[in-house]
Amino acid sequence: MRPKSATQALRLVPSRTMPPPAPRLPSLSRFARAAALLVTTLTLAGSCASLPPNPINNAALAAPPATIPGTPGPTSDEAIGLAFSGGGARAAAFSYGVMLGLAEARTPDGQSRLNSIAFITAVSGGSFTASWFGLHGPEGLHGFREALLHKNWQGAARTSLLSPANWIGAVQGGVNGPREIAGWLDREVFKGARLSDMRGPPILLNAADLRAGVPFTFAAPWFEALCSDLGSVRVADAVAAASAYPLGIKPVPLEAYPETCSSASLPWAERLLADPGTSTMARATAATMAGYHAGTGGRYLHLLDGGMVDNFGLTGLGIQHEASGLPYGPLLTAESAVRLRRLRMIVVNAEQIGGPAPADEPRGPGGASLIQAVAGHTVDAAKYHAYDAFAGKLKQWQEETVAWRCALPPAEAKRLGAPEGWDCADLKFSVQMIGFADLPSARAARLGNLPTRLSLPAADIDLAIEAGRDLALERARMWTTPEPQLLAAPL
Repeated sequence: MRPKSATQALRLVPSRTMPPPAPRLPSLSRFARAAALLVTTLTLAGSCASLPPNPINNAALAAPPATIPGTPGPTSDEAIGLAFSGGGARAAAFSYGVMLGLAEARTPDGQSRLNSIAFITAVSGGSFTASWFGLHGPEGLHGFREALLHKNWQGAARTSLLSPANWIGAVQGGVNGPREIAGWLDREVFKGARLSDMRGPPILLNAADLRAGVPFTFAAPWFEALCSDLGSVRVADAVAAASAYPLGIKPVPLEAYPETCSSASLPWAERLLADPGTSTMARATAATMAGYHAGTGGRYLHLLDGGMVDNFGLTGLGIQHEASGLPYGPLLTAESAVRLRRLRMIVVNAEQIGGPAPADEPRGPGGASLIQAVAGHTVDAAKYHAYDAFAGKLKQWQEETVAWRCALPPAEAKRLGAPEGWDCADLKFSVQMIGFADLPSARAARLGNLPTRLSLPAADIDLAIEAGRDLALERARMWTTPEPQLLAAPL
């Protein structure tokens, strides 16, 4: 209850001592009433919200889930793995440009580098490009610009900070719900496609589990834990989950079905939890998913933008490898692991650079500037740690694959495709980054200051595409010369 005003309080004093009435402040009263009305409206909206969105997944079918959307490969002795960062339309356009550059680049035998892609892991804006490629492959790559990048998705979403309806949406968990995000993507871009429709190289779409703060990747280990069918999930829903930035987009719900599980055990999680060498994040993810599988960790998951835990999508890739229990898998087949000589992991980093600096004064930043700085630095720190951790994971992946190859009997190695004079130890994995910082300073500043939005003007989109293409071609030219024996490039 609001305290009485000064005038109301004075009315309790006997009239003989009553001083002249205080001047009225009608404007303040109006502001107070408006504020009270706003608080009441938002409170009621939060408690009387519209019906929650339905979980995007179903209970498991009779057949076990596919390992991962897409088909593991490749068939040549050189392979490329891609990691597409978040960053809205800026990231989608930049990663698309990288793919156009790889399409133009040629291997020593004249093949397009695009055919060397073994897998793609992606977050947020990068998941738009990765999913399109997973569905349409090299032949349909050029359709992505018109399908998404040159459409005004921003105009279909709720973005105004002045709209009371958007305030209510924020109280309910996010300004934009399934209709504005997944519904638009399904209708305008992915046309009802399901994850089972992906026919290209494996695509890993990465979100974050709000309950535990661990990666949630749309891949078999996570869906096995939920006893749920991976292939029936709409591509648009998975992309929306990977892009659900807090308050801007409502968390995307999934449901666990422990009562339908064919087994009470979750072998991959149990194996990771029992292994002292398991990474900390993989251990936390295994424990979380084991809880959902057993019915002790809650029935509903709520997924947010994968950038909340790793804006490069590398953590989910590492966990996927650990969960497979295979030295080379599951993103490579045994045949491709034998034929392979070089795996280049390219992290396509569309992060902003040279953002607004805090006030250079003793009191420091405050308010919105402080919140923006904390949020940005938190995301940046997480992805840089993920990059460094992945460099170590990649070294382990290489060593384990070499040990497996060298332990193969000659007849088995030949059956798997080993050529004459095959050297089982001739295998190199490397990771490097492509980003706006690799461009000349003026061009880098122009692109690095593009905002993170669902849509951008066509001229900005084309600049980002051109930058990605140029950098990919430049990097591919370097691959024709001997590479230094490094597993990580400096940031």
